[in-house]
Amino acid sequence: MKNILRTSISGIFASLLLFANVQAQDCFSPSNPGSCYTPYDDSGCANRYWFEADYLYWQVKRADDPTPFVVANDSLISGDVLDQEGSHTVLGGDHLKSKWRSGGKFALGYWFDDCRTWGAEANYFFLPQNSRTHGVFSNGLAGSDYLYIPFFDTSIDAENSVVIANPSVNGHNAFSGAARLKSSNRMQGAELNAIAGGWLKDCDYNVDLLAGFRYWNFNEDLTFSTNSPYLNNDFNNRFLQDRTDIFTTSDQFKVDNNFYGAQVGFNATTTWNCFFLNLKAKVALGGIVKNIKTRGRLVTNDFDRFNDPQIFDGGYFVQYPRKHTNTKFSVLPEVNLNVGYQVMDGCKIQVGYTFLYVSNVLRAGRVVNRDINSAASNAISDLPVVSAERNNRCGRSSDGIWAQGVNVGFTFEF
Repeated sequence: MKNILRTSISGIFASLLLFANVQAQDCFSPSNPGSCYTPYDDSGCANRYWFEADYLYWQVKRADDPTPFVVANDSLISGDVLDQEGSHTVLGGDHLKSKWRSGGKFALGYWFDDCRTWGAEANYFFLPQNSRTHGVFSNGLAGSDYLYIPFFDTSIDAENSVVIANPSVNGHNAFSGAARLKSSNRMQGAELNAIAGGWLKDCDYNVDLLAGFRYWNFNEDLTFSTNSPYLNNDFNNRFLQDRTDIFTTSDQFKVDNNFYGAQVGFNATTTWNCFFLNLKAKVALGGIVKNIKTRGRLVTNDFDRFNDPQIFDGGYFVQYPRKHTNTKFSVLPEVNLNVGYQVMDGCKIQVGYTFLYVSNVLRAGRVVNRDINSAASNAISDLPVVSAERNNRCGRSSDGIWAQGVNVGFTFEF
């Protein structure tokens, strides 16, 4: 982390030294303070501050969910269920769709001189948490589906499965099954930029250069939970009479991506009367720190003759809580195009489109590991195992993530 911050700060100072060679240009004279594009107020003084607020309506790249969490079949099968006739994946094994969501962006800037030669701007944007839930259920009655969790069994070096819904004609050892997969994520970011104003300037266009520091954050949470209780009409089990069976599991995978980097870019504007077209393009280079947290839990009274429930570490895919952090090089480019109108002196409205991309981002679905030792799993073995061997990897592979959408807002100069 220290190396990343040191590199970013060095990049900022190098950019500022480059800007120091820019020759300041003469201020535009406030010959017509009432015109659309004069940067002066009625007294002839330049507006040095500006504040921008935008409403965002964005979509984030959908998450990969390569793990087949639950497979259904109308027959009782043991072992490998993925390739059996009649089997079909009912939870997982596909992409998790991403909803469009509302967010916001705010910027505050200041020019150090009336000529608008040098300035600084800080901004922040956010997309709040967005959640998607998918579920499957089988009631355990005659004619309902068998539900299985497929996995690769490291104890036998082959595909295997465990049943979580077991219909039975005579009610013996019958249990219902429900499974739920919930995915949620959120995004935010902040920048601090130095601005060299008027690098290119004419009567109807202006180009500013910028350099600074950028922070970006994306975290995602994937939770797989199951509920597989014996049916109360299981008359073959004398311990279950007038009692409720409890057998619930939870496997949770959390990833938190934090980007830190140095940034350069430009802000170009061209005008037609009171209308303007604005293009902002930036690219940041730095490191992305990826934090991974996994934990599993089993709550059951199966080992206590259906009396008080017991809680064990470890579900199906996560056998014990663990954390891991690694850092990779990352690139973050962003493009924003706006069309706007100068409503009055010092006040503009705009509507635009933004595309943002970040490389080497880890998604929660990539943390799931199907390699399970069935002999050391609380949820799969017949007896509770408090301590199981390590079986979860740190994340298989990272991918790029994009976010894109429209923005509507205003800019106020004062």
